[in-house]
Amino acid sequence: MDKTKKYLTISFIVVLIAVIIISAVGMLLLKKKPVILQGQIESTEIRISGKLPGRIDTFLVHHPYLSRKDVPAEMVTASASGLDPNITPQCAYVQVKRVAQARGLTENQVKEIVDQSVEKPLLGIFGTEKINVLKLNIALEENK
Repeated sequence: MDKTKKYLTISFIVVLIAVIIISAVGMLLLKKKPVILQGQIESTEIRISGKLPGRIDTFLVHHPYLSRKDVPAEMVTASASGLDPNITPQCAYVQVKRVAQARGLTENQVKEIVDQSVEKPLLGIFGTEKINVLKLNIALEENK
């Protein structure tokens, strides 16, 4: 019986060593490699709290006649694409004074052009009022 017990013990130790070696080799071979991302990544969360005060300050430098509470949020936050062709009428009206000075027009002339550029919601209920920036700039250029 001692001989059988001895063979069982040796067999158990050999199997245990084999399992340990296979596990170690497996861990080395299956080690996670770093993920390399290629292409375009879409973010699902944007933190603007750090950038917002700086953007407001920059906007106020160019519009010193406004106070912080007069700055529309849309003017200091970016859209997902950053390529929106439209702004709200409120955004256009806060820039009337600066645009009038830059183009050599009166504020009333610029305000009148902005008023004419306001596009109403579809069927009067779908969406919000908006102004196409390109069309507004063309209208301003034509009135020089």
